[in-house]
Amino acid sequence: MQPEPLIEIDTRVLKEDYCNYDLVARCWNDEYRGRVWKNKERIADFEGTDLDEIMLELRAIVDAIQHDKRRERGKRKISAAELTDALAGIEPKLSRTQRAMLSVHARAPLQRVMMRAMLRLGDYATAELAFDEYVQVARRLSDELGYAPGSRRKDVYPGSALLFSDDIVIDSVGPETVLVLRPEVTKAIEALKW
Repeated sequence: MQPEPLIEIDTRVLKEDYCNYDLVARCWNDEYRGRVWKNKERIADFEGTDLDEIMLELRAIVDAIQHDKRRERGKRKISAAELTDALAGIEPKLSRTQRAMLSVHARAPLQRVMMRAMLRLGDYATAELAFDEYVQVARRLSDELGYAPGSRRKDVYPGSALLFSDDIVIDSVGPETVLVLRPEVTKAIEALKW
């Protein structure tokens, strides 16, 4: 009788931050398994025969969750309470700089800040790099809320309307740009006592 050939086990551990969910796939006890986590709470498990296949399936699980959120939300406007819950939900994913930027912005007179101040706060080389932090926060908030930040204008940063009173045109942000935080966002940040 011939011995069975040895099967090589994929020992990689795949991790991904996807729409505010943590996806992890790895071989454990000779089985390929994956999990979806949200703020240290297990959301879903999946078993398969290949780590890459498991990651695709985990993304599909999160996509289904996001689709349900968007369908449930519909076209409703976002309230300050919803923003408060969403900011609390993404807080573990925010960098210290992102949180500091939001806190400083909410405390500024009339919630108006020049990008020059944000450049100094995060020690950024350009205003676009500093503004990218806001873009990342807007993307996380959009995912958390199930908000589709579609804009009629293609030259506007997607999701900027979620944070700011005015639309921000792509490649228009400079040191002299003034950003005005929406009142709902300010109330949410004050409620969280950032």
